[in-house]
Amino acid sequence: MGTAVAEIIDFYSAYNSMRYVRDQLILRLNREPSDELVERLNAEFADILVSGRIVRGTVHRLETDDEHLKHLPRLIMHFNRRNFGRLRQMIDLLNRELGHSA
Repeated sequence: MGTAVAEIIDFYSAYNSMRYVRDQLILRLNREPSDELVERLNAEFADILVSGRIVRGTVHRLETDDEHLKHLPRLIMHFNRRNFGRLRQMIDLLNRELGHSA
């Protein structure tokens, strides 16, 4: 397998997609994070939040065009829409913790 293919497979091992709904960023995941992992995310990535905490959630009522994704677990946050590098670090952590070997 080539390096680029491996990078793509790793990137989507736990992370599925994201969506903004009003002032919230919703990360859709392929696996449910534990309470402990959510607490770790809150401790390590509080700097990318405008307010509140990172919380687990379910499909938002305004996610109407993504019917095929409604079953996926979600993380919901008030992301500051500036620190995309830190957001990528959080996604990488999720992939390491929940990815292939989880």
